[in-house]
Amino acid sequence: MSAADNITFQIVPFTAGLHLGHSSPYSLLEFGVEDPPMFHQEHAADATLSDNPANVRRWKYIFGELVKMALPVDGSRRLVETILKE
Repeated sequence: MSAADNITFQIVPFTAGLHLGHSSPYSLLEFGVEDPPMFHQEHAADATLSDNPANVRRWKYIFGELVKMALPVDGSRRLVETILKE
């Protein structure tokens, strides 16, 4: 999967500790120039979909912080390969 040009696969290791990405699953959706970016978050009983620029900015920031905490692409791939061998 991470061999595809349009997919970046990175793992945030447990050693990174607690982070804002733990709150609940979410997606940032971008459709192009015509439509605003959107934020989608899953909750236990429902979901939220918002194109509010402040919400989108906040979750883009959180995503950027997760990328900084994550293993590099090659390191993430090696970790998966190691686990698969076990």
